Amino acid sequence: MFFDVDKPIKVSGFGRISQSAGHWHADWKRHNFLLLYLSQGDLVMWVGDHEVPMKAGDVLIVPPNTPYRPLQSNGCTYYHFYFFASPCEKAESNFSIDRSYCKGLPNFSFSYSFTEHTVIELQELTHNTEDSRLSKIINRCAELDLWHHPEEKMLLDNYLREILIQLSFLREKSSDKGQSFMRMALFIQSNYTKNITLKEVSEAAHLSPSYAAKLFRKNSGMRCCDYINNVRLSAACEILINTPTPISKIAEMVGYNSQYYFARQFKKTYSITAMQFRKKCF
Repeated sequence: MFFDVDKPIKVSGFGRISQSAGHWHADWKRHNFLLLYLSQGDLVMWVGDHEVPMKAGDVLIVPPNTPYRPLQSNGCTYYHFYFFASPCEKAESNFSIDRSYCKGLPNFSFSYSFTEHTVIELQELTHNTEDSRLSKIINRCAELDLWHHPEEKMLLDNYLREILIQLSFLREKSSDKGQSFMRMALFIQSNYTKNITLKEVSEAAHLSPSYAAKLFRKNSGMRCCDYINNVRLSAACEILINTPTPISKIAEMVGYNSQYYFARQFKKTYSITAMQFRKKCF
């Protein structure tokens, strides 16, 4: 299952459920995706036509129009997100080539027009996320006061986008290559406020820059610089909502040397300016 995280990801429902035992609803079927994060206990879900046993720290994604219901639990707590996202067949970049030249002269040039998408691949069930960054993000979702501050919904959408990206990181965590990739991702998450380079990221995993770039793209579906931007912009959203800090200062705080570049990346990612985002949330 592939998602295009360059396109809008919107949460249509979010909540936490605690159940002591048994099952608590009949078959449900939604027109949007369901992401279920089991934080405590165990749970057996029926999805489509098969059983899915889950332990604490597991994440289940149910595609749209797929019936599901809880079958059995000895007591569990889980978070659920209903959301809309753009699924993709596969990760690819399309480009066209144009040739231009001056008549009578040997000189010519080629120009390339790329259409790239940040595409991530997810499994329906991801195991053992309890100690990952993912659980920390979900805890941040739970801390939002959506009842009294509905404007924080924009932050919830952003958190879900980050959750989907983190899930793609966990795909190959157990392999040697996956461990190298996780070291790079953790280095970025710890140092995004600095002017970090691909060389520094690759050194954190003891890899060459060229191999690190290929490994990062293979594991996450995005370039290393795109992930750095994502981490920085996510941090900027929290500062915009929770403090009156000037936007020029926020750009500097999250690692951007240029306020213009920060503004351009923010608008490209969220389709509104940082100032518009702040006005919606205050």
